[in-house]
Amino acid sequence: MTKRFIALTLLVVSLAFGPVASADGGRPQFSNFYVFGDSLSDPGNVFTLTGMTAVAPFEPIPSAPYRSKRFTNGRVWVERLANWMGVPKGGRPAFLRPNKFGNYALGGSRAGPSDNPLFTLNGQVDTFLNNVGGEASPNALYIIWFGGNDVRDALVAASSDPTFATSEAIIAAGVQAEVAGISKLYAAGARKFLILNAPNVALTPAVTSQGPAAVGGALLLSQAFNDGLSGALDFVEASAPGIEIYRFDVFALLSDIAADPAAFRLRNIVDACLEFFVVEDPVCKRPNRFLFWDAIHPTRFTHRTLAKEVKAFLRAQ
Repeated sequence: MTKRFIALTLLVVSLAFGPVASADGGRPQFSNFYVFGDSLSDPGNVFTLTGMTAVAPFEPIPSAPYRSKRFTNGRVWVERLANWMGVPKGGRPAFLRPNKFGNYALGGSRAGPSDNPLFTLNGQVDTFLNNVGGEASPNALYIIWFGGNDVRDALVAASSDPTFATSEAIIAAGVQAEVAGISKLYAAGARKFLILNAPNVALTPAVTSQGPAAVGGALLLSQAFNDGLSGALDFVEASAPGIEIYRFDVFALLSDIAADPAAFRLRNIVDACLEFFVVEDPVCKRPNRFLFWDAIHPTRFTHRTLAKEVKAFLRAQ
């Protein structure tokens, strides 16, 4: 399955980018951040568009952000990272101030096709390019993190199509969409990219509560997405003159946390901090000791951990 993903994706990449050329190296320096992603990077864009927030009794997978205006109990990782890297406006919600802030991530987005085109990588990139007059600064960092919702869609599809053919198509479409998004930004002038791979969806309470078969399927699909993405990025790096791609392995980080939660100051990596379908006292007493806030989203403490790891990663380049 993975080999076919990679082969198809490489064909798309070869059409999107021209002849092979070497890329420039060096320590990354960024004039700004521009962020594209889903709820894991949304700093309040869905709230800006809808004005809605989730209230108790909470559901395992929320249909609206929480009172923090985010899909967690505080700031998301890229807001902290942008502050620490000296470009705070890059982490803030672009749908609130389109010509000032740089984060276009929208909760519920997929890399691949969606019922609402805005909630895709292509839709977010088009919105950004429209706001900047079609010219992307070569000195900014373009952060792309998708995959979680694409993998969850593929897992749902597997329940009705056990051949995994539909799931394979969903994963392939997501990977190809990431390539297309990078291609469009590159054509507009972007040269520096931070790409995060799909998290291990098999670790989420939404999946573990469904039993071993669901866990196994989610693991397989998460790995398939990441294998396809890795192969595609290899080709992009070799085919796009001057491009710099920094790859952060979120899947590996979550695996490390699961293997030794105490090393990351966590005690509970299995349950959600929230108690669902209750009105009285739905929030756990010590959220900072939980990996997950709800059935699919991490706590603000986990977001902070991710921000610290990504900052160290970028500074080591």
